[in-house]
Amino acid sequence: MPKVILEFNLPEEEQDLKLAQRGSAYYCVIWEALQEIRNYTKYKEISGETYDALKKIRDILSEAQIEDIE
Repeated sequence: MPKVILEFNLPEEEQDLKLAQRGSAYYCVIWEALQEIRNYTKYKEISGETYDALKKIRDILSEAQIEDIE
């Protein structure tokens, strides 16, 4: 079974380490936010301005390209 080992030079790369450690939590936050935006724009009556703002946020979150992660 293949393995991946990540190495960080501390303390210089501490922020990169934290990002790597918290990746699954960040994935969950992005996924949940996208679902909330989808449900809100699909089932709620909202103004065009609100819809446009939510679409822009959805587009920004979609740049994370989480759809290929299972």
